[in-house]
Amino acid sequence: MGKPVVGAGGAGCRAAVPATPVASPTAMASASAEAGRGWRAAAAALAVGLAALLLMFGGTVAATASTWWNTGSYNHGMLIVPVVLALVWERRAALARTAPRPTAWGLTLVVLASLAWTLGSAVSALIVQQFALVGMIWGMVLTVTGWRACWQMAFPLAYLVFAVPFGDFLVVHLQDITAWMTVGLLRASNVPVFSDGVFLQTAFGQFEVAEACSGLRFLTACLAFGTLFAWQFYTGWVHRLVFVIASAVVPVVANGVRAYGIVMLTDVFGPAVARDVDHIVYGWVFFSFVMALMAGVGWLFRQPLDTSLPPASAPRRHVRRAVAAATVLALLAGAAMPGWLALGTIRDAHASGRIAVPLVLSVPAGWAAAAPRDWTPRFAGADQVVHDGFAASGARLERVAAWWPNQEQGREVVNRSNDLSGPGWQRLSSGRVRLTVDGTEIEARETRLVNPAQERRIVWSWYWVDGAFTGDDRLAKLLQARALLFGNPDAGALIAVSAEYDDPLDEPAVLGAMRAFIAGHRGLSGQLARAADGTPALAGTP
Repeated sequence: MGKPVVGAGGAGCRAAVPATPVASPTAMASASAEAGRGWRAAAAALAVGLAALLLMFGGTVAATASTWWNTGSYNHGMLIVPVVLALVWERRAALARTAPRPTAWGLTLVVLASLAWTLGSAVSALIVQQFALVGMIWGMVLTVTGWRACWQMAFPLAYLVFAVPFGDFLVVHLQDITAWMTVGLLRASNVPVFSDGVFLQTAFGQFEVAEACSGLRFLTACLAFGTLFAWQFYTGWVHRLVFVIASAVVPVVANGVRAYGIVMLTDVFGPAVARDVDHIVYGWVFFSFVMALMAGVGWLFRQPLDTSLPPASAPRRHVRRAVAAATVLALLAGAAMPGWLALGTIRDAHASGRIAVPLVLSVPAGWAAAAPRDWTPRFAGADQVVHDGFAASGARLERVAAWWPNQEQGREVVNRSNDLSGPGWQRLSSGRVRLTVDGTEIEARETRLVNPAQERRIVWSWYWVDGAFTGDDRLAKLLQARALLFGNPDAGALIAVSAEYDDPLDEPAVLGAMRAFIAGHRGLSGQLARAADGTPALAGTP
């Protein structure tokens, strides 16, 4: 006789207990072998597909690798791809239980990323092309492996973002933060200091927080390290977020402390010793110490790792054919974009359908022409630079307009090589100023300069692209993309108004004169638009 079944209803009650199906060892081994064959096919397809994708966009890959190698702030980029591959390998046990199931949804991401790359190429925005290439990699992996497998690789794929060399826009802000922190620490130490933007004057010397001292290199590397550390040693999202935020804040604070330390070392040992210590300590000892300190503190609060594996899933039938077809479709979606040739045709039409004419700007009402002073800003590949001087009621200032009739890579209105300082001038500070230009209210860029003779200069600058004024780099790029998409001329101008003065007490009068000068620019947009339209090619034919 069998043993009675005891249920919740009492000793005399019987309850039916459903049997739990248990897969036989043979069935489990068969499913595992089938999943292994599916992953071998998917891995081979991904390897071929990703290699082909990188070759197709070889220019973007080469530019990225060149930045890794030649720019100290992004040297860590060379380690990102090996780290990503190691993270994927670390997930191999979970991936082995998640059979690849190709999905067409990944093609949508490939198409959108390819479109973004096309627009980035059209407006010569390399960083947009780089992010778009990462998006196409994500889309291909999703297309070939499917949602569940892609979820297992979510962090490694997201970590690819750190392969993109971005952050140059932070340099100016980091310089200002470092200078502000240094001044605060010196005053807290009872060291008299006079601050003039990024220039600091003490009793024992003058110091400049240069671009190389901004700490961008420290910040980018520390943020990449901190994000990886947070993922590897924490499972709670609050802990991860706190550590990532700390990875962004700590290097900025540490760089301010480093700059303060260099100033104090100059007082004790002299500038030569302080300079040598700065190069050695900041490059090796200081950086390593801060990273080790962050890792040590983070290790104290580490959390147990989640070693659970996802439920096993069997691959679909004909998985080899499916992953091969998915790879081919992903490559076609990335390469054969509908707008690819269209944008090229528009660019060719701009170049061949119009004859460029010189840019001519009128003299604002109430102002007379005068000789420009010794200030020569530089612009990358500008076809024409109009540099005029003006005078009125004792005020003197200058206007510079750099003109690009047809923008292309390396020859565009928004370019990091454009330098409004020019030889002999150094940046004191940067900011924003509200202006009304030809009836349009914009937020222009304000740059304050100084030369070795302690003469000062204020520069207000903004862009004109596709009939609109803006002081925002990103909006200028979007306006250029709009011009290409709608067949408008992709000409662009960088306009700057500047005034020089010796006495800081004269600054309010100088600023008032600059505003009055800009207010007199009636019809400026029309003058730029006529130059952008040029002369029709047929009209120029004899």
